[in-house]
Amino acid sequence: SGPGCHIQLRGLQIYEIDVTLRLEAYTTLQGMGRGSQVRYGRIESAGSAINVIGNAGIENNGGYSAAGNIVVRDLDIYSTSSGIGFGHAENILVENVHCSWYGQSDQIGHFVDICGCSNVIVQSCFVKAPMVGQGVFQVDSAGTGALIHRLSDIST
Repeated sequence: SGPGCHIQLRGLQIYEIDVTLRLEAYTTLQGMGRGSQVRYGRIESAGSAINVIGNAGIENNGGYSAAGNIVVRDLDIYSTSSGIGFGHAENILVENVHCSWYGQSDQIGHFVDICGCSNVIVQSCFVKAPMVGQGVFQVDSAGTGALIHRLSDIST
């Protein structure tokens, strides 16, 4: 995706990916509702978590310098790992997203992981956590290395 994109998923389809989908600034990723599925299927090593969707530029590791003004809405995430992760960004909206996991529980991260961000809204979402006590959301401070070690690990 490039800056200022509107990515519309077509129909009720499954989009298989094996790397984190990194969204640039001013990007909207929009599905057609339940059944527009982004699926991450690579099995990670135990204790490792990779986000299905994240923002570009998080390696800058400072302030709000990574891609922001991002909207993710009206889709399903199906993952062996984590869901959505944003770092060092402003103005993020996650709306009407359903997330489910499959695979081994020691490889599962969070639905949304927010690190060093400002003005983040998560609303009208559904998460099917695979086990009791699963950290569905995680919010981290913007300290050095908080997100760099696991670029796609986002939860709240």
